[in-house]
Amino acid sequence: MFEGSMVNSSNQASALDTLVYAFDTKSQQWSKPTISETAPPRRMDLQIVQDRSNKVYVFGGLSGPLTGSQNTTWFSDMSILDIARSSWLIVVASGLDYPLPQAGFTATLLTNGTI
Repeated sequence: MFEGSMVNSSNQASALDTLVYAFDTKSQQWSKPTISETAPPRRMDLQIVQDRSNKVYVFGGLSGPLTGSQNTTWFSDMSILDIARSSWLIVVASGLDYPLPQAGFTATLLTNGTI
């Protein structure tokens, strides 16, 4: 599970913690896997898809007070979590042919591998 914003229920403050959690369906237990490389900035209203090679693609979203940021930032980056290697790759958009920063949208992985 990729987590973007979380609020501490005791004081309603933004609770900054790990970005990735794993749930073991057999033991019914949550864990915090160790992920190498730098994680993408915390965000909310993003979209995630996973392919058959166990890579998780995280696109867009925005940061703000609920994600621990004082300023609102809209993202147009693609972050890829390689589950097998437990590592992040952040792809920064360049050139003219990439989506504008956005949040609150949908994403679908097509059978040809296009998102």
